[in-house]
Amino acid sequence: MKSLIVTGGANGLGRSIAESASKAGYRVGILDVNIGALEEAASSIENATPLVASVTSTDEVRAALEEFGQTPDIWVNNAGIVRFAPLLELSEDDWRAVIDVNLTGTFICSTIVAEAMAIRGSGSIINITSINGISAGANSGAYGATKSAISLLTQQMSLEW
Repeated sequence: MKSLIVTGGANGLGRSIAESASKAGYRVGILDVNIGALEEAASSIENATPLVASVTSTDEVRAALEEFGQTPDIWVNNAGIVRFAPLLELSEDDWRAVIDVNLTGTFICSTIVAEAMAIRGSGSIINITSINGISAGANSGAYGATKSAISLLTQQMSLEW
């Protein structure tokens, strides 16, 4: 059975990805920090395994991959947050939170799973960005900056891997 892990998979787009993959016959790992939503999503999606982890923690992501028990055929970096505020009012803590989850989380997850996929000799990594990565959106400067950076990071991964 093919397998897929989606980060930020308990809600929204991530959950839709998990549901679609399950319907297509995949074993699905749903990785999220929201335990309540994660358990609910996993219980309602066939062949789904809940994986509690923050994409900002190398140790937690490694543990989640180990708990899943196999290197997935597909890894979807979907986890993301936004903090709405004009740049002059955006706190440094909010800026760093968005950078950490969206960009650093994509880096951490990708490098961990890429190593495992290289050992196996196959696999695909999908990075979710946004129109805000190419066109600024009102009061979402940190979010757009991360989505633009994820596009370039994806090109770098493609070049190297």
